[in-house]
Amino acid sequence: MAAPHVTGDVALLLSTPARVDTNGDGICIPNEVKERVESTTIDLGVPGKYDFYGFGLINVFSAIN
Repeated sequence: MAAPHVTGDVALLLSTPARVDTNGDGICIPNEVKERVESTTIDLGVPGKYDFYGFGLINVFSAIN
């Protein structure tokens, strides 16, 4: 069930490219999008990636702001 939520998060991020483009070249590459999604998640278990929760709960508001 996480796939549609992550897809929506990525779509919103791609509509605000200034939030994703970390190197300032005007191009949003997949690694930049992945880093933004992972860095704005809320940890639900131990810090970092966890087998049961993954990286945690995505925080769309934090990702696009």
